[in-house]
Amino acid sequence: HLDILALHEKNKLQRPHTVLLGGSLHGLRSTRGRRYAWKHTGQQLITACALTQHQPHARAHLQKATQLPWIVRHAPTQYLLNTYEITTSTVPHTVHTDLTYTLPDTLDLYIDSSGSMHSNLDASPGLTRFDLVCKLIYGIIGALRHASARTGKAPELRLHNFADRQVSSPPFTPEHFWTGHLPLLTTLYAPNNGQATENLDIHMHNDTRTRAYLIITDGDLVIPGRTEREANKMRSLAQRRNNRVMLFEIGGTYSLGKAMANERNITYHTAHATEIALKTGLEVLLHT
Repeated sequence: HLDILALHEKNKLQRPHTVLLGGSLHGLRSTRGRRYAWKHTGQQLITACALTQHQPHARAHLQKATQLPWIVRHAPTQYLLNTYEITTSTVPHTVHTDLTYTLPDTLDLYIDSSGSMHSNLDASPGLTRFDLVCKLIYGIIGALRHASARTGKAPELRLHNFADRQVSSPPFTPEHFWTGHLPLLTTLYAPNNGQATENLDIHMHNDTRTRAYLIITDGDLVIPGRTEREANKMRSLAQRRNNRVMLFEIGGTYSLGKAMANERNITYHTAHATEIALKTGLEVLLHT
């Protein structure tokens, strides 16, 4: 599971950072952002025998997770061993949040992981649609974690990963996710639920809790009747005063987005960039 844990740590580092400001800055919309990247720091030529002293299996998992050439075969009995360090820089684009916020009691995240989610974004070469979703999720959970520390209230989250079938996590808190709880990370990164369709099934709740729903997909729901069924659920949820419903579609507008076109109580966003999507999501999540 080292590859999953490495992805988790990488996405924690590379998420958009949002800081909620208070005190004398009450009501001021402001942000602070950092960008994290790997920097090549050195290269060493070693023998195959010496490679065993440099944790080759761990480096292989890290190489897969980061897509960086940590170990390169140079000759039949020689390897190039690369080293990297994480560097930081200021993110020029800002994400606005406000001090006066109210956390929902629960947040349900529905994430499309069908095959097309692993294709590249047109606007960001080298970044897949699923990469954008991960940055968005880590940005949201990171902001909720920070808000929970300030308010003393930790919302209950659930992650639903849908493709040929839908896999759901048990309830968790932002802090629980942040510590790298493996069953939660497996639901996100390795649900083993196929790739061909979008078998979305939004769970309906009838109680007095303040609930937020975020549905993220990147194409038409191809199962016959599925768009109409899920659109009706979203409309029903949005009519309840305590609910906040958001639909994000990656890269364009598809069947579910078209069905939601005139729904005033549902926040719809076509996502091309992480920071703008995060701004939209946090404004709905953190405001009454």
